[in-house]
Amino acid sequence: MTWPPRWWRGGAHHDGHVRQELVVTRQITAAIAASVVRVDVAEGDMVSADQRLVTLESMKMEIPVVAGAPGRVVRVGVEAGDTVLEGDLLIAIE
Repeated sequence: MTWPPRWWRGGAHHDGHVRQELVVTRQITAAIAASVVRVDVAEGDMVSADQRLVTLESMKMEIPVVAGAPGRVVRVGVEAGDTVLEGDLLIAIE
């Protein structure tokens, strides 16, 4: 493991006190096997709670995947046309 790990952001303030901040990455995964119809975000985008991130299709039904909380998209794991299985990474948000 490299130091500092990706989830840790730290550094010294101008007054010499050490600042530490824990960055939590939320991984949004597919709940069922489906096809990716549309990806509505890109890496670096800021998203709000309940914003649509991806649209999946399974059994001829469109399933919107929305953000549970605000954050910044750090990874997009799919693109339109992909087929995903249950548990596959769709989007990572921190």
